[in-house]
Amino acid sequence: MKVRVAYTLDHKEVPKLVDEIIADCRDELRAISNFNFDVRNIDATANEVTTVQNRLDVLSGKLEDCLNLCRGYDEVLKPQPPPLDLEASESE
Repeated sequence: MKVRVAYTLDHKEVPKLVDEIIADCRDELRAISNFNFDVRNIDATANEVTTVQNRLDVLSGKLEDCLNLCRGYDEVLKPQPPPLDLEASESE
């Protein structure tokens, strides 16, 4: 079962968090790559494929989370300019 967890941290901690999550993803990819595939035992192979697919689905979510963290981090570093005050510019 998958759950999404959210918490608040200082923006300076985001790169370290992303690095840790990416390192975990790389480790998981290595572990997943060692799956068993036996053409002589289709039932076991089907179960193994389902397990790999589920693990990849979780991994995909973690990578998407990292991308979203990076987008948020980038927005903090490059804040948008304040909106123009249309009323002030119209009265000029």
